[in-house]
Amino acid sequence: MSNDMVKVQVTDGYMAEKITRASPVRAICEMIWNALDADATEIKITFPLSSVGTANDKKIVIQDNGSGIDWGTKTFLFGHLGGSWKKTKIVSDQGRKLHGSEGHGRFKSYALGRYVKWESTYKTLSGNNYSFTINGHKEEPTTFNFEHHIETLNQTGVCLEIDELERQYEWLEDPQKLVDEIAPIFSLYMKNNRDIHLNISGISINPDVYIVRETDILLDDIE
Repeated sequence: MSNDMVKVQVTDGYMAEKITRASPVRAICEMIWNALDADATEIKITFPLSSVGTANDKKIVIQDNGSGIDWGTKTFLFGHLGGSWKKTKIVSDQGRKLHGSEGHGRFKSYALGRYVKWESTYKTLSGNNYSFTINGHKEEPTTFNFEHHIETLNQTGVCLEIDELERQYEWLEDPQKLVDEIAPIFSLYMKNNRDIHLNISGISINPDVYIVRETDILLDDIE
């Protein structure tokens, strides 16, 4: 078992002003883009009961089958605010166009809740799968704990759990409201990548429902 810690060198004021004030829907979209940039084809968002708070409080769980977070890159990914790996790449390993390059998308989970946990499974160069957990709390937003780095038979991917929510959002009880906000954002991307499936609390998003019209525009050559 390996335990480690990374501390981001950034002021709390920057975190509060630039990152954790993202809208809840935008924050969830950031998490979905992270999964898509990791070449996930299955993304599932659920709202199970929370283990803290009152009896009916819920939490947010976002699970994908992408390539996962590699233990060897954790220091760069979580220890360098504004240093996204996407700045040096245009497409993912599977050829998808990457989204976001500011390096703070992962911090926007704090716009939703106070406690965040990632469970990552990734494949090593030797072909073996390993998993580990990443824990963070909004009271110390620049500190992440990494632990339980072990070999596993689980498939690659990330399960993100956001708990101690800032409030019990209305779409926790009526997920169609969240679907209606998120689906237009991802419909064209999903239409162009038909292998992607996005499910929110049992509701599968069909991109064709949200695309009213498509028009091809011929552009002149750029001189």
